[in-house]
Amino acid sequence: MKKIWYVIIVFCLCAWFLSSSPDPAGTYVAKYHTDTIDTVLVLKGGTYKQSIYRKADGVRLFHNEGKWSYKNGRIRFTNFFQSDDIAKKPNYDYGSVLLVFSVQLERNFIGRPVFDYDEETATYRYYKVLW
Repeated sequence: MKKIWYVIIVFCLCAWFLSSSPDPAGTYVAKYHTDTIDTVLVLKGGTYKQSIYRKADGVRLFHNEGKWSYKNGRIRFTNFFQSDDIAKKPNYDYGSVLLVFSVQLERNFIGRPVFDYDEETATYRYYKVLW
């Protein structure tokens, strides 16, 4: 009988955790980039820092700071660079492509906060680092 109660409690806790809104603050890393590492540090207080590094030698190619907000399940960034691995190009004009970027902040199947769903690959681009 005790085992049944433990299973019910664990099930309820998991359901609550997966249905609750994720905390936007934290470090996110873009997955599936071939040549770059794209990190977004979402800070409490409404600011963020984005850095893109070249995988081959660790050189920082881009750094930017901006503001973020969270409302109705969506995270919104101002002056965001959505890289998709194009940052590796020499002399790239990052300022020409900064945009307001608004996407759903969700949880993946294991409960990790994620955003920027790519329908073509059926994956999320940014995953919150849990350390």
